[in-house]
Amino acid sequence: MYYSILNIVSNTDDLYEGNLKHYFKIVFNAPNVYAPYHNFRHMLHITFAAYDAIRFYGDMEKRRARALLIAALLHDYGHKGVMGDDFENIETSKEALRHFILEEDKDLLQEIEGIISVTEFPHKDCEPSRSAQILRDADMSPTFDDVWFQEIIFGLSKEFKMDRIVFLHQQLKFLPTIIFNTEWAQQKFGARKEERISEIEKLLKIVA
Repeated sequence: MYYSILNIVSNTDDLYEGNLKHYFKIVFNAPNVYAPYHNFRHMLHITFAAYDAIRFYGDMEKRRARALLIAALLHDYGHKGVMGDDFENIETSKEALRHFILEEDKDLLQEIEGIISVTEFPHKDCEPSRSAQILRDADMSPTFDDVWFQEIIFGLSKEFKMDRIVFLHQQLKFLPTIIFNTEWAQQKFGARKEERISEIEKLLKIVA
């Protein structure tokens, strides 16, 4: 199903409380909007994926849905755009959340911080809530997007400071390790893993 940015930000489908106009403006002006991978598109991509998961389940309480979507929007706010200690990136996004959070959402602060924290990579062992599981799965979803090559091979490889061909080869090792936490992600992306691996193998014969 097609969702527009305006649909999600304005809550035209009434899936969560209020709207996200305030937080969208914050992300629109984030310092990392032009980063190679962890940029504006990435933050919006993850928000779209979280929104899709909310629709998939159809039973999420609207207050919880609002918390999840705020977490999705802000989860990489201020990302350095280079690979390093991801804990620092997570702390930056949580600091931004504390600074920009609306008065009406302050009761959600701890919940949103907890959801954002599970996206720290490499993933740490924990027992995340369903919302946190959704965001963790959503954060992995760009690999299975139609424009994954631009995002992952050109964008993420630059943040890793790695040659594109080498990074493309590494995807063959990385993809089999991806484990989805939610039924939503398993249904939406599970079958795409083998398809993507096969695609990469064929693409390598062309570009390598």
